[in-house]
Amino acid sequence: MGLVPMSGLSVILMKTARAEYHLQAIETEHKRLIDDGMYTVSKKDNRKKFSHILRLEVKPMSPLIGMLAGEFAYCLRSGLDQLAWQLALLNTKGRRPRSHTSFPIRGTKPPPPKGFGDAIKDILPAAFDVIESLQPYHRGNAYKMHPLPRGSPKTGQ
Repeated sequence: MGLVPMSGLSVILMKTARAEYHLQAIETEHKRLIDDGMYTVSKKDNRKKFSHILRLEVKPMSPLIGMLAGEFAYCLRSGLDQLAWQLALLNTKGRRPRSHTSFPIRGTKPPPPKGFGDAIKDILPAAFDVIESLQPYHRGNAYKMHPLPRGSPKTGQ
């Protein structure tokens, strides 16, 4: 039995579903850390010195959380870039899209840094308004808290 080729949209759905899986795993691990007592607080009074000492001890965080966070960001970024590639395929009509084709994510308002034009040059023009509406800079100073990951080696920010 041979392999069945998958459509580009199937791969995007798989990547975003995998990103969601990693996000749920992060939440589960975080809850476990809190339930296990992520930190302890001890209090001590020194009556002779008229002082009250509070001591906070934090347990080392599991490296698993960092790995899950990285895998979450990678899967989400990959899914967005594959979406951009599929939009470019619709527009290039049989030609291969440019290698720089990617989903642009900007924390600052245009004019975009160098490389932004190459990222979207082959993308279906009807998608520009949607992509632009998702940009983090629309949130003003809160762009750092935007759900899209900031920056990408492909887009230069």
